[in-house]
Amino acid sequence: DAETHGTLTTAQRKYVRRIEDVVSRASDIVDTLLNLAANGRKRLPIAVEPTPVGPLVRLLAEEQRAVFAQADLMLQVEVDPRVGHVETDPEQLQRVVANLLSNAAKYTPAGGLVRINVTIVDTDESPLHQPSVCVCIPDSGAGIPPARAAPVDRQGGTSDGARGGRSTTVAQEALDRRCG
Repeated sequence: DAETHGTLTTAQRKYVRRIEDVVSRASDIVDTLLNLAANGRKRLPIAVEPTPVGPLVRLLAEEQRAVFAQADLMLQVEVDPRVGHVETDPEQLQRVVANLLSNAAKYTPAGGLVRINVTIVDTDESPLHQPSVCVCIPDSGAGIPPARAAPVDRQGGTSDGARGGRSTTVAQEALDRRCG
């Protein structure tokens, strides 16, 4: 009961709604992983629909803004105004972007900068050979050392035996299913 100790202000109600949204998405991720494990499936279900990429990315950034502030990181969001709706799975896109933001928050040193750039990629530059939308999250962290930058396998490990998080595997699987 959110108002047990008095009436919430408008700002507090807004924060409670954001927390509820984040918890709901986290619960959905856990449910997906449990379903994959229980059914022995190796592929994530994909439900493609027109998805407003800019607003989705802005929402995820706002939800993470407090995490970045607490880590003494600056978070900037730039969305090309030409970016509209994209045929993709919005839940999978949320998972991928949230995973990348989480990693950026963990591995960027205090005082650093994390940007989210959403741009149009021309046909010549697109791996799909058609105009595409690129969500890029560069940060001022050191990055993965070349010796550890081996591709992540489907179980969350790398070819050199290092372990990545399951969320990295989920993000990679979602990208592979949509982009090949």
